[in-house]
Amino acid sequence: MKRKILSLILVFAMTVSLLTVGTGAVEPTYGDTAGHWAESSIERWSGHGIIQGSNGLFDPNGQLTCAQLATILAKLLKLPAAKDAGFTDNTADAWYYDAINRCAAAGILNGNGDGTVTPEAPITRERAMVMLARALGIEPIRKPDLTKYTDAAQVSAYAQGYVAALIEAGIVGGVTADELAPQDNINRASTVTILDRAISTYADKAGATVKADGKGLVLVVADDVTITGEVNKLLVPANDIEVTVKGSKNIDDITVSGDNSKVILNNSTANDVTLDGEKSAVETKNGAKIENVSVTEDAKGATINAGSGTTVRNVENSAAGTTVTGSGTVKNVASDTDITVETKNTNVENSGDSKITVTDAKGKDSTVSATGSGSSTVVNKETTSSGGGSSSGSSSSSTGTGTGSGSSTGSSSGSSHRHSYATAWSYDDTYHWHASTCGHNLKIDEAEHTYENDVCTVCGQVKADVAVAKIGSKNYKTLAEAVAAGGDVTLLDNVVVSEPVIVNKTVILNMDGKTISNTTDIWNEATGAWSLISVRNGGNLTITGNGKLQAKANDCFAVDVQGGAKLTIENGTFVGNVHAVYVYQGELTVKGGAYSIQQKYSDATKADEFVLNCYDKHRTEGTAKIIVTGGTFEKFNPANCKAEGEGTNFVAPGYAVKTLEGEKYQVVALFAGGTGTAADPFLIATSEQFKAIDQLNGAPYCFKQTADIVVAAGDEVTKFAGVYDGGNQKLSSARTSGDYASLFSVAGLSGHATFKNIHVTMGELATSLLRCVDWGTSYGADFENLTFTSTSELTKANSNNFGFVVINAIYTANGDPATYNFKDITVNVNLQNASTCTGVLIGSGPCFNVSTTMNFINCTNNGTITGTDSVGFLYGNSAYIESLDKFGTINVENCTTNAVIKSTNDSVNVAFAPGALRSSKAATLNTSYQQEGKYIVGNCLDGKTISVTQNAGADEFSITIDEASSYTYKLVLNVAATYRTLDGEAWDADDVAKIPSNWDEAWNVSNGLKYLIALSKDTNITGTLNSFYAYDKRTAANNGIETNTLTYNEDGYAIVVKDGTNCVVFNTTENTYINSSVSILVYAYSGNTLVGTKAIK
Repeated sequence: MKRKILSLILVFAMTVSLLTVGTGAVEPTYGDTAGHWAESSIERWSGHGIIQGSNGLFDPNGQLTCAQLATILAKLLKLPAAKDAGFTDNTADAWYYDAINRCAAAGILNGNGDGTVTPEAPITRERAMVMLARALGIEPIRKPDLTKYTDAAQVSAYAQGYVAALIEAGIVGGVTADELAPQDNINRASTVTILDRAISTYADKAGATVKADGKGLVLVVADDVTITGEVNKLLVPANDIEVTVKGSKNIDDITVSGDNSKVILNNSTANDVTLDGEKSAVETKNGAKIENVSVTEDAKGATINAGSGTTVRNVENSAAGTTVTGSGTVKNVASDTDITVETKNTNVENSGDSKITVTDAKGKDSTVSATGSGSSTVVNKETTSSGGGSSSGSSSSSTGTGTGSGSSTGSSSGSSHRHSYATAWSYDDTYHWHASTCGHNLKIDEAEHTYENDVCTVCGQVKADVAVAKIGSKNYKTLAEAVAAGGDVTLLDNVVVSEPVIVNKTVILNMDGKTISNTTDIWNEATGAWSLISVRNGGNLTITGNGKLQAKANDCFAVDVQGGAKLTIENGTFVGNVHAVYVYQGELTVKGGAYSIQQKYSDATKADEFVLNCYDKHRTEGTAKIIVTGGTFEKFNPANCKAEGEGTNFVAPGYAVKTLEGEKYQVVALFAGGTGTAADPFLIATSEQFKAIDQLNGAPYCFKQTADIVVAAGDEVTKFAGVYDGGNQKLSSARTSGDYASLFSVAGLSGHATFKNIHVTMGELATSLLRCVDWGTSYGADFENLTFTSTSELTKANSNNFGFVVINAIYTANGDPATYNFKDITVNVNLQNASTCTGVLIGSGPCFNVSTTMNFINCTNNGTITGTDSVGFLYGNSAYIESLDKFGTINVENCTTNAVIKSTNDSVNVAFAPGALRSSKAATLNTSYQQEGKYIVGNCLDGKTISVTQNAGADEFSITIDEASSYTYKLVLNVAATYRTLDGEAWDADDVAKIPSNWDEAWNVSNGLKYLIALSKDTNITGTLNSFYAYDKRTAANNGIETNTLTYNEDGYAIVVKDGTNCVVFNTTENTYINSSVSILVYAYSGNTLVGTKAIK
């Protein structure tokens, strides 16, 4: 899109955000906007489809992102498709990819200057202002003055001119009289309000006639639109449309920035017209006048057509290929490039720096110099003939036959063109005419309608004030007549029907906030007269526009589907009797709307079970079907349609039912979008959506992560098959305590699984991608393009069979042979696992019971990996490795470690593939891939004499060891058990009584939590090391320890000496119970690498 100043005189403060437009719905479109200060704006733009909410909510106070604003503006302006703008963070698989590119091509969005655009970041007020100004064609002020605002210095340099221009135009103001808050984020409601106040008239329906009120911008994005009333400013940004302005005087400004788009001024006057789109045009007719037409350099091939009896005073042209034509008057043309001027007696001036060529009506070229007496010329001069008439060698005439199917002739230098016209009438609400069919934009026989019985006697157009529906520009007296024609039908008024409206064609019914009802009985079971609307025999009806179908009480349904037809409901209110919507045979898709019944089913126990219903026989045969992805239902749960049989679920995969107040059920999306297919995966952006994978019960769907996610404790996925594509976003666990964390924690995969493009991040607590509870993948799996990183210098686990990709086993039980692929996996984590069996990739296995193949390709470890024993690159636990030789195959290509893999105990099982003594295939892998010096076995503390001492306050500890080394040492407190109540409430005596016999009824227990204390080598600390015991605060207090005066360290505990015991008191909430013994170890480190462990108490 190109730029043009539009001085929109609007006054309001910009404390706002951006959304869609609505048109007077019967009830609020969203469940959270009723009574909101921006409700009317939200409804208006939702009705136009510019904005939308999610799961029936709009979230008016929620923050807006750059991608969301770009999507709104692309929809609002109907921006054309564009090539990739080159932003590195706008990838082709992103939902907003197209909108970002469209806005970039239109000059609305320029990015951050580093090749990025940060599409998913909340958008600041200043950035939103800049995008809005560019979208509305407002030029920045060159020398802006924002000094009246105390935070003017916070406005970025690139935004200052635009912000000042918006303020000067009265479109925005500060959040207060002296504060702009440019770096604050803008919310959704505020943005919609800006649109609402900036755009007084929005025309987005082809063939519409709209009346402007002269108060703001008229924005037109649909073809064949007629504007009446008082127009102040008009913007036509969309391509390939024609707009007629009829009878409007003193229009201030018109801008045509869409390619191949035209504005026709019919009996109207305008001060300034700007042509800014390629092959854009302006035409005048019926006495229209324009003071100035500006043609920008982007408007190549533009046309100015002055019709007979009209005047264009000045044309300023900078575009190549411009044509000025018509039989009207164009007084002056100034051009800096070659131009064709076919109008009579027009003065043409060269406004450029070099000579130009002017082509006249005869096709004759004249050269006009840049300066001097030859810098202008008059073309197509009229001359007077000897007979007293006038002629011009470059003039032409055109006459119509008046028959509606004839032709007219234009002549020039002996050549002629015969215009052809359609036999059918074209019309709007005021006129009818025959339109040319030869490619010229001409009309003949134009006249006002003459009516008899409210129908034009010439063209058949129905009088506007009696029409109830229309298709394009054609009006219909009845809805039945309109749907019988098929196509896009818009209701113009409320409709009362006395028999079903039959739909047997493809129809999109835009209710436009209107109501369809009946006041007399319709129901006749024998004839199939069941509903207000009946979709039958090849019909395909879509209902939209937030209207209402209200059946008469104790009579009929709202809608029915028969004969294999299809019905899609996008929104609206549907009130029926026994059924709101009934599918006898065919398919119903419910995407939104509100559904209820007045007359209940005769069996009181099933009174509300039939709001949506299928004919049983056809449902079981598969010829009657209901799919629900949205909507609100009164006393009816579409996920448990008992009328169809207990547990019958109409709700589509990826959606769920939410119970509302007042016995209502709302269908909401579990995910951010998608249908779960490979081409359209379910989109996941939050921890809650991640957990929602479980609601699909392990069915093999496809998922795509679209934002960084921190998975909350308890939101781990426990049922999975299918494809999880991480989108190269970060995936991490919120857990910070325990033995480890995992993201997928399954008893076993329920089918083949693929995990790809995932960046697993963690801190001090080690995190694995997939934990199989025992043995567990069975169906084969693919792990591809995975990265593991940590924010901590040392990451810890206390887990048997730990691996970053899989905890526990790769295992194939009974069934067909399986293949497991590990490709392009990188581990950048320094790991210390305090338990046995540690693998970089897999914790335990492989264990093969049938023929199975494992492929490891391009896997790299860059972190120091330390375990107690049995530590490996491919896997840790080699207990069942013999099965590899009998049943399995392992293929390795380009797998390496760039850091040490070691054990703290003496173990032969520290290797690329542990278990070489029991598997010849493992031995062969080690021969080929085990790197010298990277796999280290040993415990530096074995056989060493160690003495640990403490001071009286137990806040200093020291070590004496019979070894001179540079190692550092830590005292390790291994707390036997920590219990947390399952219900999250404070523990009581009954909870404690359940330990240990049935503790799992009340507690979630963590065993062996380790806490490290630095040891010095200060021999001045000579006190004997006490025994340790651990308490929570309540238990400590019960044992006579004053807990409120203790100082707790960053690990959340304090040590106090009582009766010769070091009491470790944890600063816990009351739902945590600790009354536990503590074993004592010493760890030895070489740098960050654990090189030895020894138990001392």
